[in-house]
Amino acid sequence: MKKQFLAALSLIALGSIAHAEDVVFKIGYQKGGLPVALKSLGWLDTAAKQGIKFEWYLFPAGPQLLEAERAGAIDFGSTGDTPSIFALAAGTPIRYVGITKNTDPKGSAILVPKDSPIKSIKDLKGKKVALQRGSAAHYLIQLALQEEKLDLNDVEIVNLPPAEARGALEGKAVDAWVIWDPFYAIAQAGGNVRVIRDSKGLIDGVGYWITVDRVLKDPGKKKALAYLLSELNRTAIWANKNKDKLVDLWFEDLGIPRDILKTVLLRSGDYNITAFPNSQLKYLQKEADTFYQLGVLPNKLNLTSEVIGKVPFSKNLSATGK
Repeated sequence: MKKQFLAALSLIALGSIAHAEDVVFKIGYQKGGLPVALKSLGWLDTAAKQGIKFEWYLFPAGPQLLEAERAGAIDFGSTGDTPSIFALAAGTPIRYVGITKNTDPKGSAILVPKDSPIKSIKDLKGKKVALQRGSAAHYLIQLALQEEKLDLNDVEIVNLPPAEARGALEGKAVDAWVIWDPFYAIAQAGGNVRVIRDSKGLIDGVGYWITVDRVLKDPGKKKALAYLLSELNRTAIWANKNKDKLVDLWFEDLGIPRDILKTVLLRSGDYNITAFPNSQLKYLQKEADTFYQLGVLPNKLNLTSEVIGKVPFSKNLSATGK
């Protein structure tokens, strides 16, 4: 009886140890893009054999995603440049671990109602412009205004998430909307908007893969992150070779019509994922300085290599696939 009792205790103890060693890694993502494809493909499911469980959380935009990282609700996500700068300014210890480069970025735009008298960026002076404050759209409008010798102080920014901003534009509560795909393509397909400037020639087309300092200090989560980055890279290679299938996966996950998703894919081009290069800090620093000079950021940021997280794109953990 005593031996049976001790054996039972051993089994309970072993179960507790196994459970304690399991790593739960929470991924934040937005509509469209590579993470949606990876989620749909299910390639992360094999990580369970390594004691890693991945969970997925959908966000409307980058600022909300990074706020969740700050609060510890998620461990990783992808955003544009501007949300990361605002997060750093707010004291969030984010770490850049990779980038996706697009050589011909035109997946964002400044939209006005189809019947609007606004014909150009110059016509926005004194007008209400809807955008998600702290998102990539925030910097895009500044660059577009700067091109016409204006700046953010020449317009009235109305801070709205994508779904609310579209309604505000169509209801004429605002004069313009700065937005990215797939919301941009959805609005275009509705036939009630007109593009006065897209992002081509204004931004560098880089998407950022971002974690936080606590993840890199946790061996289990860092292992999970290396696994995830490897599978994202594998997904990028697959996506570039299987664009029709990629559209099908997006459709299954998001329910957005396939013709709209094809437009998004055409504008996004091929995926090219690399580790975060030090040279990218120069671009981010220029953007941070611009926002500080305009009074949008409360304090000046000095971006150093400290914000770069060194994580290898693990190959030994990842399953092989085509």
